Amino acid sequence: MNACTDQLVMMLVPRDRIVSVSYLAADPDTSVLADKAEGLPVNHGLAEEILPLKPDLVVAGRYSARAGVSLLKKLGFNVLDLEPENSLQGFRDNLRIVARAVGEEEKAERIIADFDARLERLEKRASKTSLIFANYGANGMTSGAGTMVADVVHHAGMTTLGEKLGFSGTRIISLEQLLASAPDIIDADIYRNSGPARANENFRHPAFRILKDRAETVSIPTRYWVCGTPKTLDALETLIDAAEDRAP
Repeated sequence: MNACTDQLVMMLVPRDRIVSVSYLAADPDTSVLADKAEGLPVNHGLAEEILPLKPDLVVAGRYSARAGVSLLKKLGFNVLDLEPENSLQGFRDNLRIVARAVGEEEKAERIIADFDARLERLEKRASKTSLIFANYGANGMTSGAGTMVADVVHHAGMTTLGEKLGFSGTRIISLEQLLASAPDIIDADIYRNSGPARANENFRHPAFRILKDRAETVSIPTRYWVCGTPKTLDALETLIDAAEDRAP
C-alpha cells in the first residue's frame, strides 16, 4: 500500500505471491520496479480494495494510506508498517524487516551484499572538495539534513544546499537564496520536463538559467531516491561523476 514498501516486496518475492501493489509502485516516474508491477492489480490505499483479496500480509508505510491501514488493523489483518527510508542504512533495515516477514532472508542478504560491494567501489571515488549540491524543485523545494538525498550526497563527499542553509527535511527556499548560495552542482531533472505552472516559474527566470550554466548539472530521476533501492546508487554514481567533471 506504499510505493517504497511495494518495491521492497517486489525485490524479494515472486509476483504470484503478490495480490496487489499501490498505483504509485506501477508508475515509472515514481518506481524503479514499475516493470515488475505491470499487470498486477493496483490499489489506492483503500481498505475496501484490500479486503476482497484476503492477504496474509499487508505491507504499508508509516505515513501513507493511514485510514485504510487503520481499518485493516482493526479488522485483524497482519499489517507491517515501515518507517520511511531516509538513508542507505534505512534501505538495508527495511529490506531485512520485509524479508523476515515474507521468509526471504537469504535473498535480502544477497541483495545487500551486492549493494554494499558497489557502494564501496563508488565511495573510493567520492569528492574530497566539499561541493554543494542543490535539488531545486517545483515551488523551490530543496533537501536538507535527515533525508535520503542528504545521505546519498554525503556518500558522494558533498553537502546539500539545505544543510548549508541550516535546516532538516525538505523546505521551500527562494530563488534569491539559491542564487546567493551558488551551489556547485544542480539537479537538472527537476526542470527538464517542467510544464507551464506557477510552481515552475523560477526555472524560466534568466538568473536561474545563468546559475544553471555556471554550475555542473546532473539529471537524477526522482524515482532513484524517493525510495531506497539498489538503483539509489545510480544517483550516487551520477553525483560522483559530476564532481569529477567539476574538478579543476
